[in-house]
Amino acid sequence: MTMLAAAGLALPGVAVAAPPAAASPLRAAKPVSLSLKYQCQFPLLGAQPVTVRMSSDIPDTAEPGKPLPPILVDTVSAVGAKSVQGLNVVGAATLEGTASAAVTVTYPQGELKLKIPAVLDKTSLPASGEVEVKARGQAPAIRFTKAGKAQILVNDLLLTLTPRLGDGTLTGLDTFESECAQEPGQDNKLAEITIGGGTGGGTYAYGVTGTTTVKAGNGTAPLTGGLDATTDETGAFTGTLALNPTKADLKLLGFLPVQAGIALAPQRPLAGSLTGGALKLEPVPVTTKVSSFTLFGIPLGGGDTCTTEKPSEVALTADGTFDPAKGGTLKGTYDLAALTGCGVLNGVVSSAFAGPGNTLALQLAPKPATGQ
Repeated sequence: MTMLAAAGLALPGVAVAAPPAAASPLRAAKPVSLSLKYQCQFPLLGAQPVTVRMSSDIPDTAEPGKPLPPILVDTVSAVGAKSVQGLNVVGAATLEGTASAAVTVTYPQGELKLKIPAVLDKTSLPASGEVEVKARGQAPAIRFTKAGKAQILVNDLLLTLTPRLGDGTLTGLDTFESECAQEPGQDNKLAEITIGGGTGGGTYAYGVTGTTTVKAGNGTAPLTGGLDATTDETGAFTGTLALNPTKADLKLLGFLPVQAGIALAPQRPLAGSLTGGALKLEPVPVTTKVSSFTLFGIPLGGGDTCTTEKPSEVALTADGTFDPAKGGTLKGTYDLAALTGCGVLNGVVSSAFAGPGNTLALQLAPKPATGQ
């Protein structure tokens, strides 16, 4: 059975079009298969079991705005022995016909319900036992227009069957329709496709929240900000991370409560790769500035010139699979160099910051779309 729709169909977020005259081979196509059980209505017999096995090569990633080439899907339908016996009773020697599958394509903006036709191979019927009926279909090119996840779900079937006598003439059953209801409780997902985030390209804007911990000062600071990121068709990932100034509650000498105004400033954009949900980023240099440092409200140092002697190399990694359409969590550790330019008590201020074992955790959430 074919898996997608007729030419010219277009909805927000997805478009289905006739394949180009010379479609390129499937990019990153991977074998997929699915077996589903149905109860199909046959004349005189009522509901009878039919098992349909589907197989294809479907890419698990797609690039927004660029169509996938046509997809071939092979099916094998196992018709039960009782159904074969009923066809033998009317003298049938062969079985042929068509199938129409109800298919749902889900995508980031909604879902698309399709009726997909296929032609069944003419199949000789055995004297007894079950028979397997094969079919092959080809889907036209499909194009997704926005990043996210898409799924191809196979639902109920409608068979139009023509049993024939040995001389090719029709049996007393003529041509009949058989409605096939999918048995409940089955996983009907044939394939899942990640749109963007690997072989695709896209632009993403995230709101950032999180925390940083300062080991030397035994304290933490909340973080907020934003990340504007892009991916291209090679999987390259780049992004500009901006973090807002914040306040850190620390301990001086291990027990004196101090509050520090700090700002983490990345010195260049994030760079790395995003392939198959795996986000790998190069270390990024980050300068830490301390605008204020107070003990019981009394200023001890800080200011415009109070900063680390050299940037920290922060190696951020995604916590699990990273979906650019949904965001995710970035985590990293970093060393803090000694501070300079913090005033007369520079050494005291620096002692609350300098050292290894500091952590960073950033949660990325897509910003709401504008102009919609």
